[in-house]
Order: sequence, then structure tokens, then C-alpha cells
Amino acid sequence: MSKPIFKRFLGTWVLDPATCQYEQGPPPVSATYHFASEKGEAVITMSWSDADAETHSMTFNGPTDGTLVPFNGGQLADALSIEAPTELELHSSAYLHQLELMTAKRTLSADGTEMTVCQTVILPDGTMPTNTAVYRRMM
Repeated sequence: MSKPIFKRFLGTWVLDPATCQYEQGPPPVSATYHFASEKGEAVITMSWSDADAETHSMTFNGPTDGTLVPFNGGQLADALSIEAPTELELHSSAYLHQLELMTAKRTLSADGTEMTVCQTVILPDGTMPTNTAVYRRMM
């Protein structure tokens, strides 16, 4: 079986809170990303704690070819896509009624020890605030 193109992302990543640059909402106090491969698809799990000490988590999966897959995101999203354009990039988008509302672009450093995440939300007024943070590979 061939290895997934997103293989360099596999494993657990921990947020460096000092790197957070948020244009929308407060940054998390702590967060992790976990990437796995199951049946040739990417499985992405995010967990985070906010300033009120509330914990949150979300898991989604799909092929890394940009195909839209159903997602039960309530009133926020009904479909997601994941794309791995290169071995150093993993992008995802959230859609509601086929309208793209959010993108997340994850880029690895050349040595594979850091992952920069840029998440952009497309608001009804046309503004597009972006939140950026750096995660470090958990060894």
C-alpha cells in the first residue's frame, strides 16, 4: 500500500501559544493536532482549551484530493474537503450549502518540526479574518 502524501504530518502536534496571531476571537490557551491515516484517508483531530478553561475537540476525515465529504457541523458546515497539494502542505475547507466559509492551510517547515496553521473565515460582510499559529511536533 502506498504511503499517503500527507505522511509528514502524521503524529501529534502541540501549539506554541506565544506564536498565536488572531484576528478573530481569542487564541486557545493550549491545543493539539493529531493526524492519522485510515484506509488511505486523512483523519484530523483537533483539541483545545480556551481562556475559560473549557475544552473542545473536533475530528474530521476524508481523501486528500479535495473531494467534498459530508460533515455534521450543524449550522456552521455541512461538508468539508481536504487537499494535500505537496508533502509540506495540507489544506482543508468547510462549506455550508456548497459555499466555502472557512479555509485552513497547514504548512510544515523544511525540517518537519514545525507546522504553521493559517485559518481564514469568510464572513457574510466579505471580510476574511485570519488566525495564525505555530505547532511543534511532539516527539
